[in-house]
Amino acid sequence: MRERLRRPFRSRSMARRPGDDERFSLSPRARRIGGWVAAFAIILAIAVGVRIFGSADEGVAEPPGPSSSAAGAASLPIMFGTAIDSVTGEVSEASETDRFADGDTFAYSVRPDEPPPATIYVEVRREPAGEVAQDPAAQPLPEGASVIAFSVPAANLLRDFGEGTFEMRIYLDPQGTPLATGTFELVQPVPSASAGGG
Repeated sequence: MRERLRRPFRSRSMARRPGDDERFSLSPRARRIGGWVAAFAIILAIAVGVRIFGSADEGVAEPPGPSSSAAGAASLPIMFGTAIDSVTGEVSEASETDRFADGDTFAYSVRPDEPPPATIYVEVRREPAGEVAQDPAAQPLPEGASVIAFSVPAANLLRDFGEGTFEMRIYLDPQGTPLATGTFELVQPVPSASAGGG
């Protein structure tokens, strides 16, 4: 008992009551928590500032998604005509048209910025409703082709699609956005004035 009394009294930090020491000090754990709270408050203040001052930019249009109009705006034009030029491999300038009747040759071409893959996909939609007339159908290209170009009798399209205005879309990937788009019209030939005359 006497030995205990002889030992000098050492204050224990965990046993101190508030006000025992006039200096204000925090434990390492309290300082760490305080640091996290301060950091969170700064981040919250920045987020609120961006929300308030960034509202002026809300009128800026975001990049368009893969909608029909947005896809068409970013795509290459499809050239239509009645003949393919044997030199360029594209629709010949002299034959350019977007209106086809029974008896015409329906030709189209696109020159991509880079050589196309071995297979492309062609979709046809009826305008103006956008109703799908032909799902993206695979079209093989000749080996080493730098131009996408095909020609078929317009009679085949009239048989399959009927008369009307159509949008053609060419895809490199049927699940992606169109590489090229173009609009054409299928019509029945107008009978001559003498037809049916006796």
